[in-house]
Amino acid sequence: MIFTSTPQNGASLYAPLIYEFGDDAAPRDLRVEILDAESRQKIATKLLRNCSSGRIDVAPLLRRRLRWDPASSPTGFSSATQRTAHVLVRVEGVSVIRRFLPFATQPPQPLLLSTFPLRRLIARGESEELLLDRDVLYAEVERFTPRGSTVEEYISNHSEGPALFRFTTDGMEPEVERIEVRFYSTSQEVAISYALTQPLPGGVRVAWVGRGGSVEHYTFPSPEVCREVQQRSDLTLADGCDHLLESGYQRQWQLLSAYEVEDRLRALAELGTAPHAWIVGLDGGYLPVTATPSGEMILFRQGFLSALRFTLTEPLKTIRPWS
Repeated sequence: MIFTSTPQNGASLYAPLIYEFGDDAAPRDLRVEILDAESRQKIATKLLRNCSSGRIDVAPLLRRRLRWDPASSPTGFSSATQRTAHVLVRVEGVSVIRRFLPFATQPPQPLLLSTFPLRRLIARGESEELLLDRDVLYAEVERFTPRGSTVEEYISNHSEGPALFRFTTDGMEPEVERIEVRFYSTSQEVAISYALTQPLPGGVRVAWVGRGGSVEHYTFPSPEVCREVQQRSDLTLADGCDHLLESGYQRQWQLLSAYEVEDRLRALAELGTAPHAWIVGLDGGYLPVTATPSGEMILFRQGFLSALRFTLTEPLKTIRPWS
């Protein structure tokens, strides 16, 4: 048995991941095993009856295993195991190991799985989360003040594979005006520059799974509209009285972005098609929401800046008085 075709290392989990295999031996039952390459735990097994070759797509199995659990945390590296797939596919004792990444759009920068531009804004107290490709050895965070700059170094213990880097401005000195975060591998470097601003009064911090693979963040100005959508179900009994069987409510926020340049708008537009989105609370918690675009998504208009509008809806909360 040999593998005649396999996906490339680092291929997208949102594209077909086809394995083809076969030989010239007589037809028989072929057992295809898909395992986690690190723990060797079985993900799935597929049995092909009475054949000497086969073709399978493992992408749907792997996409279901992705877990998105953004959280505020101190600045530093952590494992990206749940955001990526490192798998071993085995047929009759012959195996291939590949690592796949969760990008739908090829990120423009090496090392950094993000479609957001490298020049960004961040307010005091806010956090960012970045997904990095394998081989990132360390990061530097340089804080710039009118008197000079200070550099802190963070060593990665996860350089053998992709890693997360969570970065927070909480507790930074009041005189810090700008921050630069740099990542280094053995042969490449990427730098992100942040202008540090004061928090927006009433601003809404939103996070979503971007097409590049990172959980992206953006702070919208104060909501245009905040509403509560309600529903109820009543039952009229024999005595003529109505009794509440069930009620539900959910909050909705209508948000308009700031007027932005084209590259930032293109990244922000991904919120409307993101598989997961959240509102980031003042306590750093992440509230799941569904994001839908409100109106036309104009990304570029000659001679004008544009803004994007979204409606965010939290999950329905149900009340059952009689349950």
